[in-house]
Amino acid sequence: MNELPREGADHLRAPLDDPSAGSPTDPGASESAGRKESSVRSVAVIDIGASSIRMSVAEITPDGKFRTLDTLVQAVDLGREAFDTRRISRATIERSVNILRRFQRVLKEYGIRGSANIRVVATSAVREAINRLAFSDRVYIATGLVVEVIDEAEVNRVTFMGVNPHLEQDPSLRAARSIVVEVGGGSTELLVLRDGNMLFSDTLRLGSLRLLQSLEPVNASVGRRRQLMEYQIARVIDEIAELIPEESETQLIAIGGDIRFAARCMLEHWEPDTLAEIQIAQLEALTAEAIRLDEDALVKKYA
Repeated sequence: MNELPREGADHLRAPLDDPSAGSPTDPGASESAGRKESSVRSVAVIDIGASSIRMSVAEITPDGKFRTLDTLVQAVDLGREAFDTRRISRATIERSVNILRRFQRVLKEYGIRGSANIRVVATSAVREAINRLAFSDRVYIATGLVVEVIDEAEVNRVTFMGVNPHLEQDPSLRAARSIVVEVGGGSTELLVLRDGNMLFSDTLRLGSLRLLQSLEPVNASVGRRRQLMEYQIARVIDEIAELIPEESETQLIAIGGDIRFAARCMLEHWEPDTLAEIQIAQLEALTAEAIRLDEDALVKKYA
């Protein structure tokens, strides 16, 4: 059995010494710390996406603050099948079940159980599959986990809740109009925010996996494939430009797995729980290098 890849467990751990907890030799402080410890709730979220299943484990305090303890990711080809045939094969369903069982063993280590503390969501790949109910039923029978297939509006709401606290910490970002873009495997989520309010949201049917699949029948050179991808991307950008009027002081905030990967490659000391600024020229250079490599070469260079 392969070890589950884990992301971000070390740098997100809080210091063991908490000055506010009092001296460990003080019985009153120990009792207070014990009450504080017992009131912390451990939870997990599992995201079944187009190209991977991802789980985040966190602690939530009574005041609503949270601390991420662990993040696990396993690759799975849900989107490749769902976007092509609109059906998830039995083999892929079973692979997904096995991944979720492994995740459950990790959750057992953390003492996390029950639907009140574990939320499992599925996005575009499962949503577009005509046998999505069979997928959800099989997962429930095998693991007891209830898969919630969330619609585009709920995805946008969750995205807003995730990014808004970061904007709140930066007055200039909060005051400016911010366009938040998340390119997933099957779709691109688009939000426009200002002063803590969502002004606009939309979901566009262009994702990294869907785009690559559309080019698979094309027997062309790397340069020609890049031209075709840029053409399709430009069409979506034109569509976005029609939806969102041009305005000065606009910030572009990119989120999601692809841009996190790019940030890790380009920024040596970047901490994934913070916003980072990436120069377009840097991103263009990384893209130009990656597009020339096949899957094996990409894994060898960046894994």
